[in-house]
Amino acid sequence: MSRRGKGTNHVWTAEEDAKLIECMLELKQGGRFNGENGNGLRKGYQEELERMLREKLPEHGLKEKPHIESRCKTMKKQYYMIYEVRNNGQLSGFGWDDQKKCVTASADVWDDYLRANPECTFMRNKSFVYYDELTIIWGQDRANGNNAEAPADMVEEIVREENVDQEDGEESDGDDDPNTLAANPGGDGTSKNPERKRRRSADSLILSLEHLTNALTTQMQKSDEQMLKVAENFAGGGNQNVDNRHKLNEELQKVDVLTAVEKQRAAMKLVHDPNLLDYFFTLSTDEKEIFLVELLV
Repeated sequence: MSRRGKGTNHVWTAEEDAKLIECMLELKQGGRFNGENGNGLRKGYQEELERMLREKLPEHGLKEKPHIESRCKTMKKQYYMIYEVRNNGQLSGFGWDDQKKCVTASADVWDDYLRANPECTFMRNKSFVYYDELTIIWGQDRANGNNAEAPADMVEEIVREENVDQEDGEESDGDDDPNTLAANPGGDGTSKNPERKRRRSADSLILSLEHLTNALTTQMQKSDEQMLKVAENFAGGGNQNVDNRHKLNEELQKVDVLTAVEKQRAAMKLVHDPNLLDYFFTLSTDEKEIFLVELLV
């Protein structure tokens, strides 16, 4: 029998998930609802799924909205998240256990990744038993053709759709909880706790904000360091200018055409203009004398 959570929330059972996947595969292989160039399923397939599930599970009362639509969004979103982890060349330390159908990684790798991507917590130590079937259904969406969409873009699009549904007053059936699809190896993955779900969502938001704050702080520190270096160079604070200032008095003592007072005046002008100071040290002894005389005119 179908199970329901608090209010209108629907808790999908393992049997219902299995039948939903079975129906989607039938639509995919039947061809009538196959998407363009074999990509995904075309518009209207969820209405057909309602009809098929009504025949396979007549007493469960599964409707296109909100049940089937929400469940398909959850499945698609999680599939793309897992696909991205498995196929993103910039990520390292992740593997795939094909027997258990789960992403594998060390504790340190998981901690670092989930700190930046808290919405992917459902992957850790969980089996995604329908990954192969969903690859058949949606696997070509991001692989071929001009209409291919990146996993991250697809996830963002699904999130936007969910936000629009909420703004329009549509009630979710509770399937946006990532753990409803993934299960501990050997488990049915159907456990649900609304209070824990709300707490997990709040924790995910806090982690995301912390990650954003840390990233901004790091970027600001780098910018401050770069600005400090620019300011030091502009003010003559570079290492070369420091060395030249230390050598300046020694070089001025070699100039016989200037008085002691004139040498001090020349030194004051040079130390306040890093470009002139640099140029002074490129000159020969005779050229330095001419340069200093002109400088004091």
